[in-house]
Amino acid sequence: MTVNAEDAKTKKPIVVLETSEGIIELELYPQVAPQHVANFLELANKGFYNGVIFHRVMSGFMIQGGDPTGTGMGDSGKKLNAEFNDSLHHAGTLSMARSPQGPNTASCQFFICLEDAHFLDHKYTVFGNTIKGFDVVQKIGKTQTSGSNDRIRSDAAWKAELLKKKTEGADVYLDPQGTPAPDRPLKTVKIIKAYEKK
Repeated sequence: MTVNAEDAKTKKPIVVLETSEGIIELELYPQVAPQHVANFLELANKGFYNGVIFHRVMSGFMIQGGDPTGTGMGDSGKKLNAEFNDSLHHAGTLSMARSPQGPNTASCQFFICLEDAHFLDHKYTVFGNTIKGFDVVQKIGKTQTSGSNDRIRSDAAWKAELLKKKTEGADVYLDPQGTPAPDRPLKTVKIIKAYEKK
């Protein structure tokens, strides 16, 4: 089968996220966010997202992942200029997270909307949509959370006790030996493998 130039121009790449909860397929929008799509494809294809967790879950809003540190503070070492566009934040939308420091701070962290979130329109770069596995996205979105920043964690799983202080902006816990431990997930939801579907 031959692909003509026009088809190649309008082709929307698909990235597969094999997660510990199931498979999610994301269709990307190079026509409206070429930088973000190229960056996401590069990171996925070189294995950057393999083993990374969904570190933030906000029920009825979104799930966020892509941080190599799992804290919400990490990046890839590269910043992207915003590519705000007319694609809206609907349920299933793939959008790039960024820091509060400004619109041109996106790097590697991304989020998938659980419901419509139009208050984010034209403030965050939409660069794709969930085309398969939205039930998996919803399942991840139902993960129990507690404490600040909606990080997924469990005192039960880690037998940890919340200390009423913070270290470097993260909640501090005691591990079973009584040693301060960083914020830990209730149920680790991991991206086992991310890759472009050929």
